[in-house]
Amino acid sequence: MCFSPSISLGTALFEFLTAAFVLMKMRRRPEKYFIALFLTLLGAYQLTEYSFCASGNKPFWAIGGFLVYTFLPPLGLHFITKSARIKVNPILWYLPAIGFSILALTASPFFYDGSCNRVFVFIRHIFFPWPELTSSSGAYWFYYLSYVFLAALLLVIFAIKDKEKDKRYLYWQLLSPTILAIVPALILFGLAPSLRMVFPSMYCLFAAVYAVFVLWLVHKESKRKAF
Repeated sequence: MCFSPSISLGTALFEFLTAAFVLMKMRRRPEKYFIALFLTLLGAYQLTEYSFCASGNKPFWAIGGFLVYTFLPPLGLHFITKSARIKVNPILWYLPAIGFSILALTASPFFYDGSCNRVFVFIRHIFFPWPELTSSSGAYWFYYLSYVFLAALLLVIFAIKDKEKDKRYLYWQLLSPTILAIVPALILFGLAPSLRMVFPSMYCLFAAVYAVFVLWLVHKESKRKAF
């Protein structure tokens, strides 16, 4: 799991508390709900990893973790487009995640096997069947990575072109943890293909930087009284 059982639980608690802190401090900013929900999902995923290793029901927690991290990319795009006032039906962002979730819930079996070590959780299921590469896993990787890259691209565009200074600043600040969370994970499993099935666990480790960046952003912005 991420780090170790105790640190995994501590990181989840840290992200939950950060989400609550955002809701209290960003009172005048509608973005607070998306940021808090994103942090809550990150924490929830870490709890599913802990439960996967600590409980006897591995298939249940494997699918629970899958559902959580599958909805992170569309939530990010929903937040970005809504913040930039782009008129897009938000349900469109969630359709692939809903489709993959239905497939996961109806697959028999969804979960193949998994194991826990000191750093990561290794989980094999229909979308991470390593070492095999299937059409299902290819479609899922295309969905996930294309959403992440699109989110990063939109953050760059809006950070440059948005007319509101505060929003441009927010976009740049959100871009930094996005890059720091996803790029190291991609580099690691690019260098070691066997790590591809631990990508969610690896991403969880690096994604803890979101909570740190959000705390720093809220603290800095509170001094400017922008919230």
